Amino acid sequence: TNEDQVELMKVKISNTGHQELAFTPTAAIPLYGRSADHLRDHRHVTSLLQRISTNQYGVVVSPTLSFDERSHRENRVAYAVLGAEGDGQSPVGFCPVLEEFIGAGGSLDWPEKIVDRAASFGGPNQQMAGYEAIGALRFAPAQLKPDETKTYLIIMAIS
Repeated sequence: TNEDQVELMKVKISNTGHQELAFTPTAAIPLYGRSADHLRDHRHVTSLLQRISTNQYGVVVSPTLSFDERSHRENRVAYAVLGAEGDGQSPVGFCPVLEEFIGAGGSLDWPEKIVDRAASFGGPNQQMAGYEAIGALRFAPAQLKPDETKTYLIIMAIS
């Protein structure tokens, strides 16, 4: 049996105004790489154990070890944030490292990668290790005429 845990989010953006609307959609969900029970445990060490990669649709984190105060075990769990436009089109870029996404002294409330509109997002097939992760997905710039709607799907998975 498959015991993967998945949460699906369907986001619809509608132009209810009278003028064309232009925007660059970005979804960003932190990936802690540990269970909610251990969210605040060993934050620095846990991030050092992170193995982060990007694929065509998003960001995957596979910590090398899982541990608590009692034991250390080889980790067999992966955490992912994936996305697609309503028509199945994949995101155009990713920022998988939390520090790069928020910037120096930044926060998730005002992330540098969003505020600095010229900031670039990397593509698929990135690999890195030892950082706090975020599933930051950048979609293609879009325009909506009045009364038009665009749909995005965000998938959060634990497998």
